[in-house]
Amino acid sequence: MANSSQWFNPPKQYSDGPLLRFTTAAHTDFWQHTHYHFYRDNGHFYYWQSTAEQLSLLVEVQVNANSKFDQAGIMLRKDAHNWLKISAEWLSKDQAALGSVNTQNGKSDWASQSIKPATNWTLKVEISQQDAVIFALLGEEWQQLRVLDISHIRDKDEICIGIYGCSPDGPGCEVRVQRVEFHESVL
Repeated sequence: MANSSQWFNPPKQYSDGPLLRFTTAAHTDFWQHTHYHFYRDNGHFYYWQSTAEQLSLLVEVQVNANSKFDQAGIMLRKDAHNWLKISAEWLSKDQAALGSVNTQNGKSDWASQSIKPATNWTLKVEISQQDAVIFALLGEEWQQLRVLDISHIRDKDEICIGIYGCSPDGPGCEVRVQRVEFHESVL
């Protein structure tokens, strides 16, 4: 991983070279208020900071899930009240959810769809100034999941982008990052 990376809420167990691996702690999550009426900002986030106007991050993650809602994927973050997470979430041996949570001013929304359970997922976000396009690789094809404004996440043109994982209801799970492609450019 890049030397300029850093952790927000580092897990107790991790290895960041040559591939990132970590074990999520129990009862960790990123969520703010809406529907569930709880606040959590204690998930694990391994990230880079960028001022590039255009950037992309592709991540293939392997989640060795133990409990319902174990998850890992991509996160863009400004602070506890303004962030975006894109992930696959394990629900049971027969069900998983692919989705994104956009949190703005302390309110989270969740866009999701059911998918077949797997241990590996490939996710991608492409950012152009204040807009983000989110994709997931389903089979052999990229599927666009969402397009959204992320101006609430950029802080003075800087953005924190990286890999996150959490275990809201269980004892924790192992996350292995199989592939990372991070690109920055100026429009």
